[in-house]
Amino acid sequence: MFRLLAAIAVAFARLFITGLDAFTDLIARLFGGGGGPLPAPPISNLQAALPQVEEITQARELAKGQGKASEMLTKMSPSLQVTRYANATEDDRFEVDLELLTPDQQDWLTGLAEPQLKLVSKASPRQIDGALAGTPCSVPGVDSVGEDLRPVNAFLASRIADFAPFRR
Repeated sequence: MFRLLAAIAVAFARLFITGLDAFTDLIARLFGGGGGPLPAPPISNLQAALPQVEEITQARELAKGQGKASEMLTKMSPSLQVTRYANATEDDRFEVDLELLTPDQQDWLTGLAEPQLKLVSKASPRQIDGALAGTPCSVPGVDSVGEDLRPVNAFLASRIADFAPFRR
């Protein structure tokens, strides 16, 4: 019984303190006190705090250099061009440079479906080089360049191949 009375007394005390805090906050806001943090002090030397023109131009040149480096990397390897094409969005694929690929390889790449492009984007450069060279099964789930469908003697194989999600 004593514990119950003590718990009720503690609850009333907390309620009173919470109400008192809310009341003092209300009074302080009504009469201009409180409200929020103070504004930051003004900067004494604004010219020294701002970046210099040389720093800005240096950062721009660095960004240009990084863009050129990424372009140089993709122009060094056909597999990197294929990976870049596969990772690009559908709208950005028209902007990807494919000059290192032969016309057959370009036709193969542009003819791949979206699920196949996801598989190509996850493939290693060695697997992509194998697919570009025409090595069968170099990228699992994707036909290589110039790869013909293997003849299958199973019953209904042609009908199953017509509905396969990864066939062109």
